[in-house]
Amino acid sequence: MKLIKVAYYKAPYHKNIRPQHIPENHEYVELLTDGEVYFDDGSGRKAYNRGWMFWHMPGDMTIHDNNPDFPYQCATYFFENCSGGPRHVPRVTFWDDDYEVRKFTDMALKAFHSGMQDVELLSSYVFHRLRWEALSRLRPANDAKLPMPLRRSLEFIEGNFRENIQVEEIAEFAGVSVSHLFLLFRTHFKASPHSYLNSVRISEAKQLLAKSPDTIKAICFNCGFINVESFCRAFKKTAGTTPGDYRKKCSLEGMLPITESAK
Repeated sequence: MKLIKVAYYKAPYHKNIRPQHIPENHEYVELLTDGEVYFDDGSGRKAYNRGWMFWHMPGDMTIHDNNPDFPYQCATYFFENCSGGPRHVPRVTFWDDDYEVRKFTDMALKAFHSGMQDVELLSSYVFHRLRWEALSRLRPANDAKLPMPLRRSLEFIEGNFRENIQVEEIAEFAGVSVSHLFLLFRTHFKASPHSYLNSVRISEAKQLLAKSPDTIKAICFNCGFINVESFCRAFKKTAGTTPGDYRKKCSLEGMLPITESAK
């Protein structure tokens, strides 16, 4: 595959955006950096904003349902000589690290337009970084085999796990009763909605403990837990260790073996 275009698009202050069809053997990625666009992923027309990524395959149309009061802006990446095989990335995914989105966007624009980079290497890096970010954040919400209410539930959890959300809110977003929501989660995940929510929060906490200097208390609240005690209990139940010990394990001292001279 070859990266043939990297650009930045700012929608005008009106709704009449002309969509483009993706030709054969090409793939086109739009990464929202500001504003708002509407898109129907099969579950109804919804608003999308910064961080959402749209991966278009041959025959797809680019995003175009603009919010004229808050026009969308996006970084765009156009690849040719693609495999032409089945879809390898979901159409819509979310890159939730705003700093990394902007950093990557600036890097790709600068590298592509400098004309000084190895095109093959740059193409491979940009393609696989975008794919990695899409798939690493992929949860079963993007699995077309799951019932739509369950997919919507997971989408809501993914976007709101840092807040003190309630099961009733998840059910309302999914358009089902609370009892039916529990049935869906038990059937497909062998877990309750709250257990699944906690697993998402713990996953985020692990990443923060490994990379962030923030205190455990700060990480606890940043991941949506209401107090440190409940966070520590949930973390140990899931990870088999305490947050403090997990952080030590991820440190340089925790990874390197103790040599005889260091004893």
